[in-house]
Amino acid sequence: MKRIICVTVVMWAWNNAIAEYRTELKNDAPDYYAYSYEVSSNGKIIEDSVCSEYSGPAWKGCRRYAQWEFSVKCWERGYDLRHTTGKVRQRIKKERDFFCDAKRRVTPLS
Repeated sequence: MKRIICVTVVMWAWNNAIAEYRTELKNDAPDYYAYSYEVSSNGKIIEDSVCSEYSGPAWKGCRRYAQWEFSVKCWERGYDLRHTTGKVRQRIKKERDFFCDAKRRVTPLS
């Protein structure tokens, strides 16, 4: 009986520590690649403007990070779109289309 209680307490503490660590990682996203981008007149991202302040391997890493960030924002807007109603949907749909298009356009190879 003591063993079951001990294991339960240890597992509870372990799960809380892991949950706290995950929250900490999520809130402290790496800001090593601080990048900027430009938007054309038709509302699409200009591929060459993303990470233009970097060069070489840092440029490639920045582009990978930007592509990852755009895909996360695309997914989040898609999730929000499914769970909202009304006038907010149009704004969210426009943002989702922008980030999903940016995710496809920005690649580390171009």
